[in-house]
Amino acid sequence: MLPFLALWAFFLPWILVRTEVSSELEADRNAVKSELITAEELAKSIIKKSSYVQDRKNNPVDTFLFLIDVLLGPSTAERLRNLGFEIKKPVEIQRIT
Repeated sequence: MLPFLALWAFFLPWILVRTEVSSELEADRNAVKSELITAEELAKSIIKKSSYVQDRKNNPVDTFLFLIDVLLGPSTAERLRNLGFEIKKPVEIQRIT
């Protein structure tokens, strides 16, 4: 029984990631297909969300939820590739004045 539980615990994160990633990517495709948003607008919003920096301090629960979201969700590059876009490199930065 113990080897089964260990094997299950080992593969559970992979199963969750595959399930969550495919549903999020499908949601992005459906939003564009049903013309709720254009592919370019969605790509811009994905980039904007990924570059957002939170100013306030997080408590342990917020940090845990953020980590779960990062670990179980698709990466920015995956979501953009799903829409037919890619990040142009080199990425430009701008000094805050």
